[in-house]
Amino acid sequence: MKFCVIDCGTSTTRVLIGEGGMVLAKAALPVGVRSTAIRGDNAELKAAIAKCWRQALAAAKVSPNKIDAVLASGMITSNLGLVELPHLTAPVGLAELRRHLVERLFPDVLPLPIHFVRGVKNCVQENAPDGFTLADFMRGEETQALGLLHLPAAEAPFSYVSLGSHTKIIGVDREGRIVGSVTTLCSELFAALRERTAIGDSLPRGNDASAEQVNISMVYRGFETVQNYGLTRALFVPRLLDVLFPTTPMDRFSFVEGALIAADFQSFPLARRLGLPLERLLIAGHPLRTALFADLLGRLPDFHPAIHLVAQKSLNQALLAAAAALVGTE
Repeated sequence: MKFCVIDCGTSTTRVLIGEGGMVLAKAALPVGVRSTAIRGDNAELKAAIAKCWRQALAAAKVSPNKIDAVLASGMITSNLGLVELPHLTAPVGLAELRRHLVERLFPDVLPLPIHFVRGVKNCVQENAPDGFTLADFMRGEETQALGLLHLPAAEAPFSYVSLGSHTKIIGVDREGRIVGSVTTLCSELFAALRERTAIGDSLPRGNDASAEQVNISMVYRGFETVQNYGLTRALFVPRLLDVLFPTTPMDRFSFVEGALIAADFQSFPLARRLGLPLERLLIAGHPLRTALFADLLGRLPDFHPAIHLVAQKSLNQALLAAAAALVGTE
């Protein structure tokens, strides 16, 4: 069977065309539900999905009538997407996701019915005194996490760490069910820091930093500054490094990366409280951030999980595996 998978995020929309677990073609645009929030309507999002659909089909040299099923997950099922769907409550496995798929047709986007995957939220009692602390939800990462079950390295139980616009730690139990998650604002905070504060003038403007450019000693110093003096102090330090010390923009970028990852690590106690299995971590996202995240895990005392870095190719295969499990008929 040939599948189309629509993966819609806060700032990016991707479309994959695949068959037999292999990606035939893909297309992406830097348009997500953030554009809906800014514009007040989802016209730009619809246009982006339609364009990615056409580009992916052309690249795969496949006609629309050869696509057997279309699966969509992510922020596309939020109030800013195409159809708003309530979250399912954890624990949730592939069987639950499949049972609660919603099929809709959007002729102005693509000519085939779209099967929408519901997001997942933590199981929290409404009257719990600290319910807001334990609460969390996801849209899109549930499909990735459960799709990863089909990859050889992803033997459950594990926690999937997704380093996207937000950092999410998602626990998958021995039965292959999502048991809960923890989310931080990490990358969005970095974007706001760079674009909306005076600190941004001390940082490089591009988004394509590589491991070879990073100053690892500055990463460690940013990490340690958060541990010793807190995040808000650490986020001011790049300005001091710029004005008072002979440092480069990449030095200061490296410091901030270490600081933000240190702040993310402060979510691990909450993940433990929620019962997320942390003995095995599958980490996916920007290659530089995943490498730094894994490196800094080694600096935590009394925490030595098995670590597997998930390449984008493997994550794409996971999405196709999820599509086969959710809408496949073979």
